[in-house]
Amino acid sequence: MRIQGAVALAAMLLLAGCEAGTRTAEPHERSFEIAVGEVVIIPVVGTNHSARTGPQISGVTGESVSHELKVGSCKVEQPGCTSRTTMVVKGVKAGTTTIDVRGCFFGNGPEDCQQNSEPETYTVVVK
Repeated sequence: MRIQGAVALAAMLLLAGCEAGTRTAEPHERSFEIAVGEVVIIPVVGTNHSARTGPQISGVTGESVSHELKVGSCKVEQPGCTSRTTMVVKGVKAGTTTIDVRGCFFGNGPEDCQQNSEPETYTVVVK
């Protein structure tokens, strides 16, 4: 009986998470369709040679979403490590927004970000 109760509780929590309108994207996804109020958490991978620098948003077109880049960190003595950065995007109003993210290296902060790559472009359509 305890196992059935645990399974039922896990199912309820999973359903509650779905109802909240939050999902995590696959690492290869670059295009999303979401509803107003829905949130998608996008894994962003970038090379990071400093504990204080990581991928940076280099351009945004459109205002249909709110977005925040949560930059992961690497230790300075681990050059070339991959930061575990995520971008949290929430649908605000109907429309399309594109967000460009570039990797950074050898920086002491966002102002010193050396743009070392072509941007990854993420497109979000809010309905």
